[in-house]
Amino acid sequence: MAQARRQLVLRLTAFRWPVPVTSVVVVFDARGMEPSGTADGLIRIRFAAPSADAYIQDAIRTSRAPSRLLVVSDDREILQTAQSHGAKRHPSRWLLLPPTSSSPRGREAADSRRTLPAANARRITEELARKWLKPSGS
Repeated sequence: MAQARRQLVLRLTAFRWPVPVTSVVVVFDARGMEPSGTADGLIRIRFAAPSADAYIQDAIRTSRAPSRLLVVSDDREILQTAQSHGAKRHPSRWLLLPPTSSSPRGREAADSRRTLPAANARRITEELARKWLKPSGS
C-alpha cells in the first residue's frame, strides 16, 4: 500500500499539468498518519479517517472558490459533489491521457464525457416541465 502511494505521488510530481496549479492535495484513507508533502511544496498528502471520500466532499462543499478546484476521482459521489459546486472534475484516467493540443485546455478536450452544471440541468428540467407537463384540463 505504501509503495502504491509513493508511486502515485511520484507520478503527480512529474505530471505536466495543462493549467497553472498552485497546490495538489492527495487524500488517502488512513488513521494516525501525519500529513506530508513534496519538497517543492506542490503536492500535499492528507490521511483521512474514517473516509477519504468524506474528507474530499467536505473540502469541496466548504471551499470558498470551488470553481477553482480540479477534482480527479473515479468515485461517482465525489464527482457529483464537485459538479454541483461548480468544480472542474475528471475521472482518474484523465491523468493518463496525453494532451490533445498545445492549448492549456487540451486535457479537457480529451475527456469526451461532458455534463451540464447541476444548476443549468435543473433550470432546463423546470423549463421543460412547465412546457410539457401542463395540468390536465387546461
